[in-house]
Amino acid sequence: MDYRQSAQGEKATPIYRQVAKDNNEYNFESDIFSQEFFNFVIEIMRAAASSGSMDAKEMGLTLGKKVGFEILARCVDSSGLTHLS
Repeated sequence: MDYRQSAQGEKATPIYRQVAKDNNEYNFESDIFSQEFFNFVIEIMRAAASSGSMDAKEMGLTLGKKVGFEILARCVDSSGLTHLS
């Protein structure tokens, strides 16, 4: 029996909720730092840069900035660093 089906209808305990939250964060971290994700973002940025549309170029830069700063913020947060030298 699938473990998800075995717990249907049960109320989540605080420990279960914390484990589920931790698992979701771990999965997100794994996805965001994967090579496939970086390749995907790079391909979007390349397509936007080669587009004749200024709107597309701006959206590509916005995406790159957001992803880059988000990853940098997560690296700093995960390592416990308080400042960058």
